[in-house]
Amino acid sequence: MSDQPSVTVVVPVFGDSGDLRSTVDALLAQDYDGPYEVVLVDNGDNAASPVLGEGAPELPSPFRVVRETRPGSYAARNAGVRASRADVLAFTDADCVPRPDWLRNGVASLRATDGPVFVGGRISVFRGTTGPATSAELYELARGFPQQAYLARESFAATANVLVDRASFQTVGPFEDRLMSGGDREWGERATAAGLRGVYAPTAVVDHPCRSSLAELRRKVVRVTEGHVQVRRVRGEPEPPRREVLRELLPPVRTTLRHARGLHGTARLAPVRYVGVALYVHYLQVVLRLRR
Repeated sequence: MSDQPSVTVVVPVFGDSGDLRSTVDALLAQDYDGPYEVVLVDNGDNAASPVLGEGAPELPSPFRVVRETRPGSYAARNAGVRASRADVLAFTDADCVPRPDWLRNGVASLRATDGPVFVGGRISVFRGTTGPATSAELYELARGFPQQAYLARESFAATANVLVDRASFQTVGPFEDRLMSGGDREWGERATAAGLRGVYAPTAVVDHPCRSSLAELRRKVVRVTEGHVQVRRVRGEPEPPRREVLRELLPPVRTTLRHARGLHGTARLAPVRYVGVALYVHYLQVVLRLRR
């Protein structure tokens, strides 16, 4: 009998049109020695989903489906936690593809660390399209999800790849379900304040597709920026002074060029195209913040 702890994987699902199938297949292929289950949380707009839509074939064990009518991925994750049965909670997203050893390596990192911790695994960004990379894909490839930096500098891990034992999660409390974005950061900061330490697990990997168009990238920037505003409002914190935002009118030259150099070899003009989209994203964030 395995001495590995039981794991519940929680996956919020909204508006799936096909990506979830790859997530399901990847979770079925886990090589984890212990017992695990997967709770898919239907958060709405999944009628066209080949996994959750009407007429979809019944999911095999270890999958269960629960529904959460409150909108938002954090409300959905909380519903998944309430439905969970295991000792360890693992979180990923409906467009992610966990590698076969994701759970095995993530749980190993969780158990190898003394004291209460939460683990953030590596999120590897990949292109889901063929042909030359779009400007949006270049941006995502360069910036992606710097999970190690999130943990080291900002005390949180993106919930596309997080593991925590149930007792520690209960100590911190559920995700702030009033948030549409930024709930991973808010939970991580509460976890750190409660005495948990964020640990980076580079071998516990999930693959995440790039956003391929500027429209998709813009929606992400708007959502994330709005999430920062929502977190401040939930906490009752004041908006930053206007002069602080105005300082960001200076272009982030050093950071932009550092990431652009990392794209050499992908295509002849890739670094130049990256600089253009990086400045677009930066000033879009400034404009959104100034409107506040």
